[in-house]
Amino acid sequence: MAAAEDYLQAHLAQDMAIKDAAAHLGISVSALNAYFKRSRAMTAANYLRELRLNKARQLLQTTKGKLSIAAIAAQCGYKNHSKFSAAFKQRFGQSPHVAGFEYKVTAVSLGLTLLAALAALALSRPV
Repeated sequence: MAAAEDYLQAHLAQDMAIKDAAAHLGISVSALNAYFKRSRAMTAANYLRELRLNKARQLLQTTKGKLSIAAIAAQCGYKNHSKFSAAFKQRFGQSPHVAGFEYKVTAVSLGLTLLAALAALALSRPV
C-alpha cells in the first residue's frame, strides 16, 4: 500500500478527492482509510492535508516571498487561498503570510550576518 502514499504525494497539487485516489488505486475509500489509520494513525484525507501543508511550508521557506500565497496554495492543491490560509494557521499556529515574512526576514538577517563576517575577515587581513 505504499503505492497509496506515493500516489497522494505525486498528486498533492491536484484538486483531488480521496474517493478519486481510492478509485485510481482500485480500492475502496474505507480500505484506503484503514491503511492510513494503521500506518499513519490518521485518515487518508488528513494525510493528504499534512502533505499539502508541509509542502506549503517548504515553499514559503525556500521561495522567501517570491511566490504569492495564492500561488503557493494552488501548488499545494488548494483552489481557495482563504481556506488554505485557515488550514495553515490551524496546523502551524500562524498564517502563511506571517510565516513567509519570518522566513524572508530570517534569510535577510542571515545574509547580513554573513556579509558582516566576511567584511570583518577582509578588514583583519594585512594588505
